[in-house]
Parts: sequence; C-alpha cells; structure tokens
Amino acid sequence: MQLAEKDRNMVFLSPSVVRYLLGLGKHAIVKDKEIETIKEWLNIGDTATKFQLCNSKLDKK
Repeated sequence: MQLAEKDRNMVFLSPSVVRYLLGLGKHAIVKDKEIETIKEWLNIGDTATKFQLCNSKLDKK
C-alpha cells in the first residue's frame, strides 16, 4: 500500500495485514513488479517439494 506516514497504521484495519515489511529497520519500499513476482511464487506452490518427490521416484527405478 502507498500511504502517507500519518495513515500507515490504517493498514491494520484489514484482517489480512499482520505486520509491516521492514528492511534495515525502516519501512521497506516494495516495487509493484516485486509484489507481482511474490504473487506468482505463491500461485506456483512448493515446486522444491514437487521436484524432490519427482527425483525420489526416479531414484527408485
């Protein structure tokens, strides 16, 4: 969210917000592209586990 400093605590009115993202002790600035990338990762799921399961099946042959 892009809010004025005085309005920053309003984000906690949303039940899906649990904390601020901080970097080096300051409020982090996350670019729209970075947010889109995170959303893509969340939609993909845990590919590392899927890859690991796939490899273990190949090892058993």
